[in-house]
Amino acid sequence: MITRTPYDDGDDVFSAMRRAYLLADKPLTAQLDITYRCDLDCYHCYLDDKKWDELDTAQWIDVLDQLAEAGVLLLTMSGGEIYLRKDFPEIVRHAGRRGLYTRVKTHGGHITEERAEDLKASGVSGVDFSLYSLRAEIHDGVTRRRGSLERTLRALEVAKAAGLRTHVNCPVVREAFDDIEDVFRYCTERGHTLNFSFGFQRDHSASPALDHLAHDRELIREGRVRLTRLGYYDVKPVPETTPEPDALPCTAGKTLVYITPDGAVWPCVNWPMPLGNLRHQRFLDIWNTSPLRLQARDFLFQDRHTCQGCSGSSVCGYCPGDAFKKSGDWAEGAPSMCDLAAGKMLAMADTSGVALTADQLARMPKQGTLAPITPPFVAPIHVPLHRLALRKTGT
Repeated sequence: MITRTPYDDGDDVFSAMRRAYLLADKPLTAQLDITYRCDLDCYHCYLDDKKWDELDTAQWIDVLDQLAEAGVLLLTMSGGEIYLRKDFPEIVRHAGRRGLYTRVKTHGGHITEERAEDLKASGVSGVDFSLYSLRAEIHDGVTRRRGSLERTLRALEVAKAAGLRTHVNCPVVREAFDDIEDVFRYCTERGHTLNFSFGFQRDHSASPALDHLAHDRELIREGRVRLTRLGYYDVKPVPETTPEPDALPCTAGKTLVYITPDGAVWPCVNWPMPLGNLRHQRFLDIWNTSPLRLQARDFLFQDRHTCQGCSGSSVCGYCPGDAFKKSGDWAEGAPSMCDLAAGKMLAMADTSGVALTADQLARMPKQGTLAPITPPFVAPIHVPLHRLALRKTGT
């Protein structure tokens, strides 16, 4: 079985660590996007605006100090494209000096042998890449940059040769469904860990512009069946039990935190709800006193509005951020989540040979819709500083 998480030191160790951090109400994992600038133009990208203001070098180093002092252990540094900041090597070296277990995300187009060796020397544990297909016409079609597949594949091998753990994220786009098996075998044979995903985020502004990318449940079912036959997913029937009422939908705002290029603190990258800004506040002050962070911390399965009694709850990857961007209310499950859960249930029944019960079928996740939803937000979507300045000047 191929490991599917970039933090692959063992599920038991990580779960125990997360439980301890939950009890202590401390942040375990942080993602920093140090820039949104990127020299690719992926059509599914959730960055609707790549021109955000950015913290400078000294400010990012101070942020790393604050995160380390708050107890953060696991760090992801991402973008945009991290190498478009010339000070990235300095910033990531400081993360290593603070003892943070750091991974970086990059499209790989700027990674050379020297840079890969520098990442290793800086204490970086591994590098995450995105790969859509092994066919250039598909991969380069997604990135809208000719030659991007060739550069990414070379970077994967360079990073592996430098002794870095290499991880591939593969969002399954419609035109690459027939490439699933090839991507799986390619990564498995070369020792790259791998994550396939069938969901697509709305952009940070919560625009419905990307909603048309969502897969229906039958396509999700087909994809998951094919991956199960490859050995990517375990073969098992759909559980008939449901999560306990006090179970956690996710760890966003509980042990996970996200920081934007301009210093805004959100529960996670897919939940653009400002808890505070590090230009004006210390991290621990935001973590300990933000009313929205405390609400996100206390949000449990039992608090969801529309999911009670659903037979898909046992396999649902409920995302409060996705709910927030589609309804303005993180307790209001989005239809796309229902399709993901239903597709998973159908695939598990197909591959395990254990049919869904009459009760499970009667309580299936509601049928999703690709119709655009204009959300009446009950909490503010973050406005980047440069847009805020334009508003103030009336431009």
